[in-house]
Amino acid sequence: YPRRGRNTGFVFDLVVPEEGSDQSSGSGAVLDYSLLDSSRDMVIRYTAIGPGEGTAQLVGHAADPNLLGAVPLREASGAWLDVTNQTTLDAHALIGQRINGRRSLIVTLKLNPNADPKLGAYILGDTINLVSIQDGWASVAGPYRIIARTIDIDKQGREFVLLELAELGRF
Repeated sequence: YPRRGRNTGFVFDLVVPEEGSDQSSGSGAVLDYSLLDSSRDMVIRYTAIGPGEGTAQLVGHAADPNLLGAVPLREASGAWLDVTNQTTLDAHALIGQRINGRRSLIVTLKLNPNADPKLGAYILGDTINLVSIQDGWASVAGPYRIIARTIDIDKQGREFVLLELAELGRF
């Protein structure tokens, strides 16, 4: 049984099928795709917690000054109890804010379960690679993590798989 979170090496070239066709001219498995752009879980301020207690505890903060006071405050934190250098802890806070302070771009792929890579060759938590899509307002390329999988049947009785993908580090 494959371990979760492995890099599968699978590449999906996201080219929408021609009108009247059920096959993409890119990766054989891709039938369609959609993009969801959301700021719902965007973090404004991130706190990195280090070792110690009370006033002696090391704490690093990072915030987006453009969003403070402009949108409702949403905070997140992480613990690095083995980090004793304030500069390193501040860097963890900055990276945490940069990763979690961006909008979430969720890519949903509609796949043919019988085309390569076949259903079962990838599981939740695995990473795959997307080849760039230019969708007017979004350009998507690079490694993505599988965060959800749905298997369904269309009106013609054909099975298809919906994979939801998120940028690495987002979930």
